[in-house]
Amino acid sequence: METTKRIAAKAITWQLSGLIAMSAIGYIITGSLESASGFAVFSALLGTVFFFVHEKIWSRITWGRSEVAGLQRQAPEGQGIVAFNQAAQTR
Repeated sequence: METTKRIAAKAITWQLSGLIAMSAIGYIITGSLESASGFAVFSALLGTVFFFVHEKIWSRITWGRSEVAGLQRQAPEGQGIVAFNQAAQTR
């Protein structure tokens, strides 16, 4: 499972690239740097929130995960990372 910090970092870096692209497209369409920037910033903020929520939902879905993730899910209740490391070493 990915950490919340990692998901947030991915969302921010993805939206920065989108911000640049949307600014360029907005400028080409409107000819106004101010309008293009406003639209791009709004789009990036909204997109970041939706990406973050999307990632949090998918982090709870086990379908398509690798075997290592499966070992983590099989750790006995309350043993967390210790059980995960022990299980990984026995493979």
